[in-house]
Amino acid sequence: MLCKDVEEKIIDYIDGTLDEESYLAIETHIKACSKCKDDLKELGESISYMESMKNTVIVPENFMESVKNKVENNKKLRKRPNRKIGYIALVSVLVTLLIASVFADEGIKSYFEIWKGKSLEESQSIEQLIADGYGEKLNLTTEDRDIKITVESIIADDMNTVLLIEVEDLKGEKKYAPIRWNQSTFANGNFSYLFPSKSGISTDKSKIEGAFLLHSPEKNITRAIVAFSPVASDYEEIELVINALEIISDEEISLPHAIGGQYYYDKHRDRIVDGLWKVKIPVQLSRSVIFDLHEEMNLDGHKIIFDKLIVSPTMMTLTYEFNKRQDPEYILKSLRNITIEADGKLYSEMGSFGKGSTMQNQFAPTEGSISFDTMYFKIPKKIKIAVDGYEIAVKEQRTLEIDVNKPFPQDFEYLNSKIRVNNVQGDENLIRVSMDNLGEKYFEKLMFGTFINNKEYTETRYATKPLFPEDSQDRQVLSYDILSNNTAQVFKDYPTEGYMVNYASVIYYEYETKEEKLEELKLKNTLDEKIKSIIIKIEGYEENRNATGSILLELNKYKQK
Repeated sequence: MLCKDVEEKIIDYIDGTLDEESYLAIETHIKACSKCKDDLKELGESISYMESMKNTVIVPENFMESVKNKVENNKKLRKRPNRKIGYIALVSVLVTLLIASVFADEGIKSYFEIWKGKSLEESQSIEQLIADGYGEKLNLTTEDRDIKITVESIIADDMNTVLLIEVEDLKGEKKYAPIRWNQSTFANGNFSYLFPSKSGISTDKSKIEGAFLLHSPEKNITRAIVAFSPVASDYEEIELVINALEIISDEEISLPHAIGGQYYYDKHRDRIVDGLWKVKIPVQLSRSVIFDLHEEMNLDGHKIIFDKLIVSPTMMTLTYEFNKRQDPEYILKSLRNITIEADGKLYSEMGSFGKGSTMQNQFAPTEGSISFDTMYFKIPKKIKIAVDGYEIAVKEQRTLEIDVNKPFPQDFEYLNSKIRVNNVQGDENLIRVSMDNLGEKYFEKLMFGTFINNKEYTETRYATKPLFPEDSQDRQVLSYDILSNNTAQVFKDYPTEGYMVNYASVIYYEYETKEEKLEELKLKNTLDEKIKSIIIKIEGYEENRNATGSILLELNKYKQK
């Protein structure tokens, strides 16, 4: 099998829809081809990133089929973008991503204080690791564009290569931060990309695998923890390369993440500074302690296997697997709120640079991993693993064809529920759709796409209004405010009061940098006559299920590596 054959079938490979012969042929090719390994890694990481985000929509069962169809349709357009985008990068950007939730003023203040406290904890944790001999202070510097970047320290084990960096505006005016994108912030070296339950994949380049922006009171200094893939041997040298920084505010609590690549850069060009900051860094590896568990938990009738507990200086990772088709009515998508309890301490999911992910396979169980703060320095005799819920996906397709020549509202049926499209307005640059769910059934996560003149706009943002706004635990949605934007400009008058932007789809494989920007992006009050069709394609829905399961383990009975 050739690389081009793998490219054509890689979506089916990930989605699990190939016959066994084709699946094994691709698997054999990937093991021997470093390029296809990297392609598969990049696509998998894009999906894992989305799944690791809080309160986001999980990738639907037929997501990869949808992506494949869009890519194939794009090939037929014969429209060459003026930015070269690789096939896998082109596909990866179709992954749905989380947009920051909108908090009330008091909520923002509370979360900001929590973040400041967590920043102090993370800094102290790194300092303690270095003091205990598991890292090194460096203070290596590089300067460009009157901006100095200092690599203050490093901690490396066989799960992460963690750097503590500082970015200082020498003019004393602004805060700058590295951008999470494999073309703007990366490390060169000899790495072993690792999915925790598998052996490493060799690569000579690593993007940021995880990051935590630290609170810095100075108006011109930013500090951050950034994690790259583990190096391949006990002693290595890597080179940190940063070729763009973004201006951030004092209220930012995470590094900028360039989902959308060149589209993101064009959209935020006024905040981005190009340059070149490079520094070579010595790396000495610390080894993890690995417990082979292979213990079973019953979660609401579902069989969950916890495979390994990997305890390293920087974090602790638990791997698990399950069959996604244990119930004929739905797909088991993911587990919710996995915790470990030991010696009176409760370990919850690590929020900074942990390795949480879920990867589905066709002929094998779904594999997952979740990371926690480490117990490396005092490994307990007993631990308790607990899960308090799971998420499912139900595939029920329906196409809602909105008649642009008829008045609004227009009503449609979906699973005994009435979906009412209240209004559609806009043009070839910007379209807005208002939609209500009038019952009898309400959904937590209704999976759908919006197609204008048979194509999706570059970015579509989905804001929702809850059915019971006074109950934060109830996730059922009453109304939708959908904004499709075909430009790289920001429309600020969004969303409608009472709505919260939960997520967006960024589809930039057709995106081209436009030399001329609109003076101002405006939304028309009516529907432009150039808009001939508007279709909403519902793929299914997803929901959370409450359930509890736990197992108690004595670690000394398991084989250590």
